[in-house]
Amino acid sequence: MLQQLKKFHLISAILLLILIPHSAQALPKPDIKNETSLVGIFFHSAQGSTFDDIKDGVYVNISGPRNYRFLIPADSWGVKWIKLPPGEYSFQETEEVDLSIGVLHTFKVPENSIFLTPVEFVKSTDGLLSESISDKHRLMAGERLAHSINYPTWINRTIIGFGTLRPTMDNDIPIYRITVHSEPDGAEVYIDDNLYGETPFEGLLPSDKYRIMVRTAGFQDFVQYIRLGTDADLSVTLTAQSDSSTPEKDNNQYNTIVAPFLSLDNANDQLSRLFADTLQLTLESDERLEITPSDIRWEQHNQVFSPDFRSLEKQGVDLAVSGFFYKDGNGQITIQACLYDVQAESIKANTIWTGDVGLEIYDGLDEIAARFAEEVNKVMPEAGNILITRQETVFSGVNRNEFLLMRKQVIKKRWMDFPQVFSIQTGAGAFTERYELSDSGDTAYVDKFESINFPLIFSWDMALTRYFSFGAGTSLRFGNYVSYQDVNQNPMTISSTWMTSLFIGPRFVLRSLRTDFFIGLEARVQYSPETQYKWETGVNTRSDTVGSFLYLGMPVKAGFRYYFNKRIDKTPFFITGTIGVSAFGYRFDLNGNGRDGWMGSDMVSTVGVGFRL
Repeated sequence: MLQQLKKFHLISAILLLILIPHSAQALPKPDIKNETSLVGIFFHSAQGSTFDDIKDGVYVNISGPRNYRFLIPADSWGVKWIKLPPGEYSFQETEEVDLSIGVLHTFKVPENSIFLTPVEFVKSTDGLLSESISDKHRLMAGERLAHSINYPTWINRTIIGFGTLRPTMDNDIPIYRITVHSEPDGAEVYIDDNLYGETPFEGLLPSDKYRIMVRTAGFQDFVQYIRLGTDADLSVTLTAQSDSSTPEKDNNQYNTIVAPFLSLDNANDQLSRLFADTLQLTLESDERLEITPSDIRWEQHNQVFSPDFRSLEKQGVDLAVSGFFYKDGNGQITIQACLYDVQAESIKANTIWTGDVGLEIYDGLDEIAARFAEEVNKVMPEAGNILITRQETVFSGVNRNEFLLMRKQVIKKRWMDFPQVFSIQTGAGAFTERYELSDSGDTAYVDKFESINFPLIFSWDMALTRYFSFGAGTSLRFGNYVSYQDVNQNPMTISSTWMTSLFIGPRFVLRSLRTDFFIGLEARVQYSPETQYKWETGVNTRSDTVGSFLYLGMPVKAGFRYYFNKRIDKTPFFITGTIGVSAFGYRFDLNGNGRDGWMGSDMVSTVGVGFRL
């Protein structure tokens, strides 16, 4: 019997080691050298299309430094994430992929970035059609990225192309009601350049700052920025286009400040001001900008640094020129110059340069200044008009501390948003227990669960903190018992029996991105029914009734949960495996036949599936 238990323990341990997954990636894994970038291609289904012709997906080809072929799946919408080295790429037209005229199908992937392409694909029964990506879809792509469980492995990259989105793990944002009335009625209402409806308009929006535009034929566009912190009611009287009473900005200029750059590693005031002075000298000749040198306060939200837009807005600032720089371990410096639109709270133009730290940096500054002036000129409208041009937003990546912070946020969000755990498991167990049987002076023995028994376990957990949870559950176990005529182990009878139990207790949990490991001590109450055993002695048949029994024990249980989900904004599903061992426990004979006493060892090894709610 001891040999059987040892063999069972060894097999169980090997099975658990095989079943524990080593790693899995929801996004492509970055290269060790970190040159590659993560590229996202947004796709969605055409409204009213059945997509029967492309239900199995369509392949798209990309040519560039690395030629790539990927599958657009049959989902109604999503983002295809691929890993590409830096360089210029272009989509290729095929029989199933139609590249629309007027849409830019080439794009440049910078180093060390998370890049959303400026083109999206629309799925229809005719195949795939290309379009310029909308702001709404930029936001959807960013939210999908933020909730990918492996997003933290890319978090120290520059994030490009996601509009005004600041990817974050926090979904607990207040929702407010906005109402728009206009004179005349029936005007179109645009929120952040997306058409939401006509006046009178009523909708719900998360707490944030928005650009509201009210437009109708024959009248001038009304544009106003609002910051939702409460419900908002906006009443608009539109001005006829023939009326020239619209006020212009003083001197037809934008109040612009140029501020020292922010160092993302070790502060270097000399370089910070050198970069700002270079851009100021370059932009001073632009008559549309009224430039003032000034310091600004920076804010940090998760992995994103940005100016304190509220403070700048109170000062009457329209535009801010500044940026970031950092040095890597190879002695190179990366500089990002940005033009911020204070009202829109977004980056309207940017330039990135990477080179050696040394005299080359002065050549780099000349290059940055020239390129930055070109980018500013592209996005600047005519003087006196409201800045409304939408450009791709760029956010700088940060250091390893921010990477670790985001990783912790992912883990925290999973157990806080989905604190309850339900699972069903099965496997194999061993239970050693011997009784002495007696009838008319004749004795025999029985070993309960002599062979491996099979449990069915339903369990529930509630997360209390990051490291502790409280669990409970029930189990049902089926197996055999063997009767012996004497102590020489000559078997007489093999029959089936069962046990049921309830358990409850605390658990210590170590949580990671994809796997939880836990160990706990449980209080268990176990019941075994009354069973009659029979054995033969010559011509006579003997029998004895055993049980019913109530067992009290405190098993130690260890196990893991491995999560399948690529995103953490959906119910997490997992596979789980456990080993439970009870080295001691006490048995109560409920029939009062004097078979109370300590029971033998008990071990159960299980695998199963579950989900969090």
